Amino acid sequence: LSYIACSQPVMTSTDIIPFSWKIYNLTTQGLTPGGSGANQIWNFESVAYEDSSFLMQSVPVNSTPFVENFPQTNFVQKLSATIDSFVYENYTLSQITSSGIETFATTNSEGIENNYSPDTQFSPLPLTYNLSWNNTYHTTEDETPLGSNNTYDAYGTLITPFGTFTDVIRVKYVHFDGEIQYNWYQANPYKLLMIGKFADTNTSQDLSFLDNVTLASKAFIQNSIVIYPNPTSTMLHIASDSKLNFDKFIVSDSLGKTVFEQAFTNQIDVSALAAGVYVLIAFKGEEKYQQKFVKR
Repeated sequence: LSYIACSQPVMTSTDIIPFSWKIYNLTTQGLTPGGSGANQIWNFESVAYEDSSFLMQSVPVNSTPFVENFPQTNFVQKLSATIDSFVYENYTLSQITSSGIETFATTNSEGIENNYSPDTQFSPLPLTYNLSWNNTYHTTEDETPLGSNNTYDAYGTLITPFGTFTDVIRVKYVHFDGEIQYNWYQANPYKLLMIGKFADTNTSQDLSFLDNVTLASKAFIQNSIVIYPNPTSTMLHIASDSKLNFDKFIVSDSLGKTVFEQAFTNQIDVSALAAGVYVLIAFKGEEKYQQKFVKR
């Protein structure tokens, strides 16, 4: 097979929109992560996988357990699975800004699992070819440094059992314990496509494929916008599923009074607003989608 060469994919904060992915985990042998550099082709089409109960999805911030302890959170990922009738759930609390993704904590319904606030996890944005960064962090419970040295080392075409994806970014993670992991991402919009931990080809290798699933939950859909930075003093950026095609938006104050209304755009200037808590409400026909933000 031949594939058209692509330009260097770049991932920015506006590419990160609400998502829901099913995760298929497997253990295999004899595979390699493939080459680094420009216009690579990685073919994992023939890898066998089994059905899975693992689901990763973005969820509304205001319904996340213990989010009040991390008020800068504007994006939450939920991981859930049913294993032998036991339901496992946890939440990853992050803030997305134009300069990166900062992760504050993981929580569940019982409490805070990991609090990274002393030295948070951070992934830079925009993510550009050959960018390297060090991600060092620890928790409040254990000051032992965790993390990895990371490089956007390749881009090209990825083939999985779920399809062929072009303009794919690969990031290599060298963890402090020596383990090497590769993640393949679709850049526009953001989607994690595959995770691979490749040891020697004669030993077991852990792979994960991710595929889109459709959520019927109206509660999720009604919160399918992400706003950042939050809090903000000037510009407020809005990321959403492009299929929603919003008509307009309004901003209301804490008393429900509309302070302004205009046709929908991906950013608004809120510098003229007084400091306080506001609600951005985006409209699509008779449906509305909303998120709170803080004006400094």
